Amino acid sequence: QLKAGIVHLGVGNFHRSHLATYMNDLFNDPELFEANKSWGLVGAGVLSFDADKRALIEPQNWMQTLVERDADSMKATVLASMIDFLPVDYETQKYTELQEMLMKDPNIKIVS
Repeated sequence: QLKAGIVHLGVGNFHRSHLATYMNDLFNDPELFEANKSWGLVGAGVLSFDADKRALIEPQNWMQTLVERDADSMKATVLASMIDFLPVDYETQKYTELQEMLMKDPNIKIVS
């Protein structure tokens, strides 16, 4: 079971193709998983499209698909490195859950 260790602001295509992919590869390595399971990703955002993104991937249990293509091949990978996505309250801009996680959760080691 993954545990939160990184809060990432702005869960978009760049995030999916880099940080989420690197972490997914790490978590899928049986020799490395146990020592690194406390580095799960938690998504966060502050804009309206962040709320839209959250609504899209919540029914998928925060999983996303990375599609890699080149001239000769195509590969799709389901990424399961994100374990949560904090609610986005862009209208009132009261980011209570985000603030509490960043200030009070000692397990959060990186905010990116």
